[in-house]
Amino acid sequence: MGKQCRRRQESRVVSPNADRRTTTPTPQRAPQPSEVQDTLQKILEAIEDSKNTLRQEIGKVSAEQGLLRKDHRKLVERVDNAEEELNEMGTSHQAQ
Repeated sequence: MGKQCRRRQESRVVSPNADRRTTTPTPQRAPQPSEVQDTLQKILEAIEDSKNTLRQEIGKVSAEQGLLRKDHRKLVERVDNAEEELNEMGTSHQAQ
C-alpha cells in the first residue's frame, strides 16, 4: 500500500511551467522616435548630473587632501623639532 501512495504522489509532480496560462502574449508596440529621443535625453541628463556631482566630490577630496598634506608637514616639523630638543638635552646632560 505504501508503494501505491508513493506512485500517486510522483504522478502529481507538476512541471514548473504548469501554472502559467497559455494565452498569447500581447504584442508590444514599437516606441515612437520621439519617445526614444526623450528617453535618451533623460539618460544623457542623468549622466551629466552624475559627472557634475563626481567633479564636485573630487574637488572636495582634493581640498581635503591639501589640508592633510599641510597638517602632515606641520607634524613632521614638530617631530623634527622635538628630536632636536631631545638630542640637545642628551648632549647637554652628557656634558655635565
